[in-house]
Amino acid sequence: MKVRRVNTSKKQKLPKQVDAPNYRYWQALYMAFYSSRLYVDVVKYWRGFGLLYLLLLISVASIPLSIRVIIDFNQYFDDKLISPIQSLPPLKIHNGEVFFDKPMPYVLKDKQGKVVALIDTELDFKELEHRYPDVQVAVNRDSIYFKTPQFTSFLKPDAPLGQEDIVIQKLSEDISDVFVPKKWVKSSGVLQLKWITDALIYPMITAFFFGLYLTFFLVLTMMSQTVAWLFFKCRLNFKEAARLLMVSSSAQVMLLLFLLSADHLFTGLGIVCVALGAIYFCYGVISYKRESKRLARA
Repeated sequence: MKVRRVNTSKKQKLPKQVDAPNYRYWQALYMAFYSSRLYVDVVKYWRGFGLLYLLLLISVASIPLSIRVIIDFNQYFDDKLISPIQSLPPLKIHNGEVFFDKPMPYVLKDKQGKVVALIDTELDFKELEHRYPDVQVAVNRDSIYFKTPQFTSFLKPDAPLGQEDIVIQKLSEDISDVFVPKKWVKSSGVLQLKWITDALIYPMITAFFFGLYLTFFLVLTMMSQTVAWLFFKCRLNFKEAARLLMVSSSAQVMLLLFLLSADHLFTGLGIVCVALGAIYFCYGVISYKRESKRLARA
């Protein structure tokens, strides 16, 4: 009796499940712009509310915006804090008092001609805001005054989000040394703070837009169900409508975040985004309805 050997060197291909999705989330990122088959697959075979797809969509679309915000923040941080401090000359400090042998007030200006740093041992910090509103770092007889930089807004890189915090550090009477600003910047941890902030910008932007769109879409899902039934006589349950709404929003989400990253917002952009999302949602409903009719006839 001959024993038939089974070749186990090659893995046998398992048959595809009938209700398994045909398209992955990453494929929907570009197929949502044109494929009717994708929208049918989203309604019939995808599972859940489509939250993972929404997270993937925003994670990808947020990359250009995050790069722009990181660049803007680094420029802002350098201009507002690092450069003014590094521009200060070495200062002699004896028993907590500053000694400076150059004419005062000794002022340092930025590229726009604004006074951003100064040294004046007779300076009263209470008058500083009126005399030098743009100053970031100042030194008087026994104290150092500086403003801590704030985050800039995503839409207006030159406008800080609120007032800057003012810190006045009094010099200890035990200090007798030469203060070198450039060395202090490297050893104080200020640069590490900037790098940590850079690392947090991308997840913060992604989380912000994910929460915003999630709230917005969950509210609109019931309205989308009504639209699908009234205008197309297509009945969708809540999960199907939510998935379809999130995938059909791909174009308007990418458009909005791209324009934010390019700083090219225009009047009426909100209307354009809503119209774009509505068009693709209707396209998805029509595609699903046609597929359902075709299967019913078959």
